[in-house]
Order: sequence, then structure tokens, then C-alpha cells
Amino acid sequence: MRMLVRLTIAAIMVVGAAGAASSQSSNSVVVEKLYDQIDQALANTNIDGYLSFFDPDRYVFVDEKGKSMSFVEYVEMTRKNLGNARNIAETTKIKDVQTDNGRMVAYIEQVVRFEFNDPQGKWVPMNATSTSEDTWEKKGAEWKLVSSKTLRLRSAVDAQWLADQKKIIDRWNSAIYLCNLSANGCR
Repeated sequence: MRMLVRLTIAAIMVVGAAGAASSQSSNSVVVEKLYDQIDQALANTNIDGYLSFFDPDRYVFVDEKGKSMSFVEYVEMTRKNLGNARNIAETTKIKDVQTDNGRMVAYIEQVVRFEFNDPQGKWVPMNATSTSEDTWEKKGAEWKLVSSKTLRLRSAVDAQWLADQKKIIDRWNSAIYLCNLSANGCR
């Protein structure tokens, strides 16, 4: 009898775990599709399409330093930054998805390559990597982002571009130096 009870409990645990894994898997697929659409909107520099994934009534953004901003502030920052960016290529990896009371919490890693218009008007290639905790809630038939917390952010000028720029400058300086040393000068 005890063996039957143990087998029954074990079967219930396995079925429950399989159901949770199936639910977890389906939520991962949903989140993956959402981020694919977000990445595509950014690649197309479709700011309104990008912002359509956010719940304007509830969204809160928290940066890596812990500073939070409302949806209105986030929109203002996004429009300013995306207005100075081009050739955006973002990829999002879903690290984990947790569900709780109609919410999905996605732990993601994003890698973004883009060109940024610096204050001198030059387009500088940049690389940025971030990890975030994003919370999604169902609003009607759609999932909407209600909060994003950046856990880590690293950005830098593309190293290959910097090396190429240094080579160009070195060649230019070398040509000027040789001209100045020549007997008849460069014309």
C-alpha cells in the first residue's frame, strides 16, 4: 500500500513538473516572439512600433544605477537617443522566464550594434551589451511591458573601427611628415 501511495505521489509530481515545464516552454516562446518583434522595430528605427510593446499607464524603467523613470520620461529619452542612431542591429537572448499571477518575468541579454551621431556630426559605431529583468503583463489580448530593470550595461566604441581610424590618421600624419621633409615640398 505504501509503495502505491509513493508511486502515485511520484506520478503526480512528474505530471505537475511536466505541466510546469510545458507552461514555461510556451511562455519562453511567447517572450521570444515579443523580443523578435521589438528587435525588428528597432532595426527599422520604428520608434512608435517599438514603444507599442509598453504599457503607457504602468511602465517604469530602472537603469543600472537604480534610477527609475516613468513611461513619459523613457519615451523622451528613447526618441532623443534613437534620433541619433542608425544601422541598429539588436539580438536578444532569453535567459529565463518566470511566471506568477498572470505576469511573465523575463531575464534577457541584449547585444546591440549601432552607429551613433556624436556631437561633431560623425557616425561612430558602438557596441552595447546589457542584461535586464523585464516584467510583462497581459492587457486584453496582448502582452505589455510594465517594467524593465537593467542589471548590467556595457557600451563602447567598436574596437575595430577605432583601430581602422588610427591607421588612417597614422598614414595621413606619415604623408604630411614626408612632404615636409622633401627637398621640393609636396604639391
